[in-house]
Amino acid sequence: MRRTIAIGTMTFCLLGAISRACRADEVTTATLLDEMIDLDRLGRSPAPAYGTFQFSSFDRRARMPRGETWFANADGFGGEPVPGVLRTVRPAGASGVGTYVLAEMNGPGAVVRCWTASRNGTWIGMTGRIRMYLDDAAKPVFDGPARDFLMDLYAALARQHGIDPEGLSRGFRQRDACYCPIPFAQSCRIEWTGKLEDVHFYHIELRGYSNGADVETFRPAQLDALREKIRGLGNVLADPAKLPVPTGEAHPLAARLEPNKPAQIFLVDERPGKIARLELKLKAADLDRALRQTVLEIYFDRASRPQVESPLGDFFGAAPGINPFVSVPMEVRPDGTMICRFVMPFGRKADVWVTNRSDEPVELSGEAVVADSEWDARRDLHFYAQWRVNHDMQVPGRRGFDVPFVLARGEGRLVGCSVHLMNPDDVPTGNWWGEGDEKIFVDDDQVPSFFGTGSEDYFNYSWSVPDLFAHAYFAQPRCDGPDTRGFIVNNRWHILDDVPFYQRLDFFMEMIHHNVVDGFSYARITYYYGRPGLVNDQMPLFREDLRKPTAPENWVPRRAGRQARATYYQMEDLAGAAPHVASDARWARGRRVAWQPAHEGEQLALVFDVAEEGAYQLALVMSCSPDAGRCDVLLDGKPLPGMSGESGPVDLFTPFHTMARVFRPRGAVKLTQGKHTLAFVSRGKNPDARGTLVGGDFFWIQP
Repeated sequence: MRRTIAIGTMTFCLLGAISRACRADEVTTATLLDEMIDLDRLGRSPAPAYGTFQFSSFDRRARMPRGETWFANADGFGGEPVPGVLRTVRPAGASGVGTYVLAEMNGPGAVVRCWTASRNGTWIGMTGRIRMYLDDAAKPVFDGPARDFLMDLYAALARQHGIDPEGLSRGFRQRDACYCPIPFAQSCRIEWTGKLEDVHFYHIELRGYSNGADVETFRPAQLDALREKIRGLGNVLADPAKLPVPTGEAHPLAARLEPNKPAQIFLVDERPGKIARLELKLKAADLDRALRQTVLEIYFDRASRPQVESPLGDFFGAAPGINPFVSVPMEVRPDGTMICRFVMPFGRKADVWVTNRSDEPVELSGEAVVADSEWDARRDLHFYAQWRVNHDMQVPGRRGFDVPFVLARGEGRLVGCSVHLMNPDDVPTGNWWGEGDEKIFVDDDQVPSFFGTGSEDYFNYSWSVPDLFAHAYFAQPRCDGPDTRGFIVNNRWHILDDVPFYQRLDFFMEMIHHNVVDGFSYARITYYYGRPGLVNDQMPLFREDLRKPTAPENWVPRRAGRQARATYYQMEDLAGAAPHVASDARWARGRRVAWQPAHEGEQLALVFDVAEEGAYQLALVMSCSPDAGRCDVLLDGKPLPGMSGESGPVDLFTPFHTMARVFRPRGAVKLTQGKHTLAFVSRGKNPDARGTLVGGDFFWIQP
């Protein structure tokens, strides 16, 4: 699909290759809602043909790949050298408020995703007002707060038009993004009135259909007419485990995988069909190693190289180890069961192999569901899932470079990616790895169709938070900490906002770290569909690629950046800690306090020295785990605001992992020179916790 850009307006004309597509049905709000959980459609070229484009607040100086400002990062913080908008409608007056076009498209299309930055309601990514005009109408269909448009569009539209918003948010708002399809027949223009000097991060994704596509323009009344459909779909999006199990023939899978011996676990030959569901589970003495060193290969239609080639755990978004989450296409259960719901069509043959490339045996079990399906040579696509890794990267801090995810030539659709990182940065906070932006080039792009504002923004969260979360289209099921140190898993699935390509797909993610770091490991897997004959840059997986995931042991916190003036205290070294010290190489200097209170209300007091009187910022690195309890935190006998008292105790429970988390009281603390006491008071446990453990690693004070 070719694109002509003129003053921010995109129009479309078809290449001859796309004319192969068969007659398409009408596109409506209802059909787009159906697409939100229809994984089967992704295995075919779209009809009508369309492209997907992201309008964002990316730094407009970054116009030429590898040019002087290619890694410029003024992308929504306010006061950019070049405003992050398409064009100006009304320049800013004395108040600093102006009106600008954020996104604009001529021809039939649809809004499919919006995002802005947020952090527990305290940091706002987009202030001001947004107006959305469809089909050049004089009156906007939406006119309201920018935050509502970008994060909760259906409910905001309902309120504006006197419609009950009940049931219009659940499942459609997913953390900092919303997926609320809005089709239009002729045009869409989205304007913003606000201050360019203020924070104004935004993403708006639009589909642009081929000229002549039959698209019915959205009407607000449809929110009421389609309420039951929207409510039912929202319930599934909010809990994708409710997705129906596909019909088809279930094939049990079981094998004992001996070291370095490939095993064919499944074969369908001499007939067309589709793998509609693949479920696998491993048992091994060292499961973390087995999930990385057991390699899944799937060959479709006698391909000489596998279309799917990945360590088993990474394929399902699980590694390192089992990190449970539920999404529309992938699910990882706490018992180690891993499920893929991406549909995998084939015309003649599907051949599934697993190779144990470790030196210990592995037990595999599972099931493949195969459904009947005729192969349409004009439209059907093979499924690709291809993994790559760079170990021991020397990351040069804010001197950016582009990390390749996939380079492909041919026709297909991008449908997702997952990254599996090991960030060894030893600065306890300010260790953010993902300042860089996604850059997705499609077909004849000179500037990427997707040019983002930060890696976490692409993954639908913001401000580099270490929270664990899972939604229908993305998840962060692992982030060890403190902050974003250690093992991290992020994934995002392009389902409603899949990215068709007709000649070329080049997907990069900038690597811009807050610090200079040695030993960074960056694994990533890209999921896409492609027509037979597609060419990509995939290499086989080598022994070094598949080494067991490890993190530095006995690490030592370092003063740098925002912690350049910090004074660190290892809790296990303080007076009062000795009976409760436990050795564990995962923690700073290889030890931590692991206090098991005998009863609620019991207190553990640790004494530390302050060299100089003053006002300090205080931060504690505590361990969160399935057996952790709750505690109040006191300084010199007084409750710390936000860590005890009316705000409630600190809850250290997390259901599946052991993680380090940074806890801070509200405001600064005043400390005199000399000895002070930091105390923890047991407050029982979360009802789901297995115990009342209070774990502490270290803390710091900083003027």
